[in-house]
Amino acid sequence: MLLLRRVGGKSLEPIYRHGQLVLGLRTRRLRVGKIILFEHEGHEKLKLITDVSSKKAFVEGTSHYSSDSHDFGWIDKTSIKAIIIWPRFKN
Repeated sequence: MLLLRRVGGKSLEPIYRHGQLVLGLRTRRLRVGKIILFEHEGHEKLKLITDVSSKKAFVEGTSHYSSDSHDFGWIDKTSIKAIIIWPRFKN
């Protein structure tokens, strides 16, 4: 299933900008370097996966505006809604 979302915020600048559209694909295949859409405290967030365990992922933003796993800890994989597939991010 595909998900279309509009970026809200600056945490992934310069990769994605506030107001930009992104397309996500629902999947459970996660790996370091992928940008994901996930649910956290009632809000959808976009972050970069920097570490993965069997049940959790550590995520980070790419700008100093970011609130990420350094602040709220590892996220459960069950909270992940999609991996962003467009526009493509190459790391």
